[in-house]
Amino acid sequence: MTLLGAGLLWFGRFGFNAGSALAANGLAASAFVATHVAGATGTLAWLAMEWKFLGKPTTLGAASGAIAGLATITPAAGFVSPLSAAAIGIIAGVGCFYDIMLKNKFDYDDSLDVVGIRGNSLRNITRKFGSTRGGGGKSPPCLTQLAPFFSPGLNNFKIPFGFFPHRFGFFMFALFI
Repeated sequence: MTLLGAGLLWFGRFGFNAGSALAANGLAASAFVATHVAGATGTLAWLAMEWKFLGKPTTLGAASGAIAGLATITPAAGFVSPLSAAAIGIIAGVGCFYDIMLKNKFDYDDSLDVVGIRGNSLRNITRKFGSTRGGGGKSPPCLTQLAPFFSPGLNNFKIPFGFFPHRFGFFMFALFI
């Protein structure tokens, strides 16, 4: 059942990412390819991490890696090359695996692994780089777009695991309230 659900999510993500172009053009094709590549490499990266640390890969790990790769590529799907999508998928698979290991270490309740997989801060990096300025599908990365991400204000609070450990205190504070 888990793999069936992950397959449906993968198929739906094609429509979500490629369909966001609102046309059958190069942008939609680029988003489609990037979505598939990131999902596949996220799966492979997660399985490699399971094999290394747990001794064997699992089907639940394959589904988790796929969802991590798909969720992470979404903001940048139409604006990255397949090689960049592969890198994003690998980073997502490895980063989200470590987030789930931190969940087990700190023993907080996240039965569906939503915080570690869907709420990962790695996804927010692609959200900042994948946003567009102007028309024509051009999206040069702009460091000024990252400025709010580094601000300590709670209005930009993202799940801190993975990339920004200085926000871990805010997260722990919220857990114990």
